Amino acid sequence: MGTMSFQAIADELEQFIRQTFHVTADDDLFTRHIHLYQEGYVDSVGVVETIAHLEQTWGISIPPTAVFDPRFTHIDGMAQYVLALERPR
Repeated sequence: MGTMSFQAIADELEQFIRQTFHVTADDDLFTRHIHLYQEGYVDSVGVVETIAHLEQTWGISIPPTAVFDPRFTHIDGMAQYVLALERPR
C-alpha cells in the first residue's frame, strides 16, 4: 500500500474493522482507543483476520506474541505496533 505512517495505518485499520465487523458510523462507543475484544467488536477469529489483513496490507510479518501485547487491543495501539515493526522487504 502507500506510505507507512501512523495515521495511514490507523485510518486504514479503522476502515477495515468498521467494514469487516459491521461497526456503524453512529456507534458512539467505538473509538480508536476502545478495547476491541472486551467490548465485543472483534472476536478470536477476528483477531486472526485482522493480523492477516495488516500483514497483507503493509507487507509485514506480525509474530504470534503480538496478541499478548497491550497495544494490540485497540486501533491506535495496533498502528503503533505495526509502525514499530521493520519491513522485511
